[in-house]
Amino acid sequence: MKVNRTALSAALRELARLAPSKPSIPILSHVLVHAENGTATLTATDLTQRLSVELPAEGEINTCLPAKTLAALVKPESKNDTSVCVVDVEGGVANVVLDDITTRLPALVPDDFPSSTEAAGLSLVALWPARELSQALAYVLPAVSDDLTRPHLCGVCLVDGRAASTDGHRLHVAALPSAIAESSYLPIGAAASLARLLDRDGHVVLARTGDLLRVRCDNWTLDTKLKVEVFPPIDQVVPAVISMPTWVEVESKLLVKALGRLAKITSQRLVKMTVNGAITLSTSDPELGDAETAIPVVSSNHTGADFVAGFNSGYLVDAMNGVSGTAQLHLGGCLDPLRVDSDGGRIAIVMPARI
Repeated sequence: MKVNRTALSAALRELARLAPSKPSIPILSHVLVHAENGTATLTATDLTQRLSVELPAEGEINTCLPAKTLAALVKPESKNDTSVCVVDVEGGVANVVLDDITTRLPALVPDDFPSSTEAAGLSLVALWPARELSQALAYVLPAVSDDLTRPHLCGVCLVDGRAASTDGHRLHVAALPSAIAESSYLPIGAAASLARLLDRDGHVVLARTGDLLRVRCDNWTLDTKLKVEVFPPIDQVVPAVISMPTWVEVESKLLVKALGRLAKITSQRLVKMTVNGAITLSTSDPELGDAETAIPVVSSNHTGADFVAGFNSGYLVDAMNGVSGTAQLHLGGCLDPLRVDSDGGRIAIVMPARI
């Protein structure tokens, strides 16, 4: 098999993410390589996801190669590399030729690679702009829980024209290009893969059968098993704007910059927010002392006594992820959650912290 080195490296960089270094089944650390009729198909799986990519290639091959080792080996030395990679298999050994240098890698029998999930009866779910879906997933991913004892929070739910995630301390919601008839609950790994792969022009096709979702974009195909857990009802978690009488509009970049400045001079993630004519952010570190910074507001309906509450600064930064303009901070009481509304229908709910 002869294939462009740069294209092969880019494909393997993503496929290797699915290949654990110490898998329960040895072949899961390998990538299935099948080439014929001018196309090479590379596939990796962790038994929950199955990710494949098609590349132009010459020759024929059918084998399984160690994913991370191969990815490291074929990585180009420069961005302008136009060389090719040649791979052939003899017995249980693969000869990988790069720049006239041959490296021998162990190869496994492709028959041992997990077969693809039965995809008969796939029905079209949506045809969306790929970049819009990628941006929605990228916004909600920071709020996904990594607590395996709470599996109903460890994923991204696509429901009612929205993507949503929560870890119990904050919730992120982003608008999807359009609604879908049936909700789909993506495992975090699948959502993260799609956020990276779909960050491009063009369209993405989503199809589903039972608990299997297939996503196709350009030369990439992702099959993922959907989570069976029930995601918390979004509308019961997101406080209505009408219940939060005070709002402040702020430049998102200024808020993120101020939070970043405080993070450099304190080991504490807790920040006190004071709202009056401006937004004042302050921290208190027993070792480094106190720090305070203020940012102006674009507009506000705040009147009366200062609003004072504590929040996790990292959560506030994540709430501004990808926000280019202004954001509205909707305030209740000092013990009520903060609601952040920004462009594109994005909403973040951040629970307060004790100060």
